[in-house]
Amino acid sequence: MENIGITVKRIREDKGFLSKETYEGILSRSTAYRFEKDVAKVTLKQLQDILKRLNIFSLDEFVFLRRKWYLESAQEIGRAHV
Repeated sequence: MENIGITVKRIREDKGFLSKETYEGILSRSTAYRFEKDVAKVTLKQLQDILKRLNIFSLDEFVFLRRKWYLESAQEIGRAHV
């Protein structure tokens, strides 16, 4: 699955969480920055811990949000080219 870090960043920002409160004790500051740029990968356990801090308690919910935003972005691009 691609764009995991970008999706997490969008969720974090949409919910109003700071980077520090989201990643502290899970990822270093530099790794968190790189993760949100999809340059660094995280383990499944780290991802689950991050999502819990964002009040997302299942991977299914995360995948749903990711797909929803992907489809919305695709529709916006389609409207821009009409």
